[in-house]
Amino acid sequence: MQWHPKIFVKSVDLSDFLLVYTQIWFSQKNTFKDFSSLNILTPCKKCIASFETLAQIAILYIVSRSSPGFRFPLKIPSLTDNSGTEAGGNKLFSTTVPLNHFLERLTLLCTISGMELDLSHIAGHRNDEADALSRWDFVSEPPFNRSVHNRFPLSLQQLWHPETSVSLHLAETFLSWQLP
Repeated sequence: MQWHPKIFVKSVDLSDFLLVYTQIWFSQKNTFKDFSSLNILTPCKKCIASFETLAQIAILYIVSRSSPGFRFPLKIPSLTDNSGTEAGGNKLFSTTVPLNHFLERLTLLCTISGMELDLSHIAGHRNDEADALSRWDFVSEPPFNRSVHNRFPLSLQQLWHPETSVSLHLAETFLSWQLP
């Protein structure tokens, strides 16, 4: 099966993340306190590749939760403007701390979901939509005419400790069995 969603990723500042997946998108702001509460203590300003990798984890998480019926391997094309994330995400390996901890989480999610990412580089100046959404203030209307109703709500807790239970998110999603 060939599947090519429109995905843009950009991480800005300490930890702003976003995803544009067809019409579903993601943008989240976290503080150092959010990371330390999960014992994710990193030299935040020194490792933007870790936060870019967290954005890739968000992409995989959202795609796997938006397509819960997949039972076969699926490779999802994704873009990043960070070469460290591209290299680490494609190899799922790094000896650099804290990037290796984030790649471990990405690897676990790949295993749980049966999906993997195929990361490619995008030039920063071609990533305007991702940049604008990652800088969104959560008060005004989202840029690029994105609907707030299509924003996928996701916490750092969900990204770092993904649940493996069945969950439904889209109105068009249905179960092929009866609930108890």
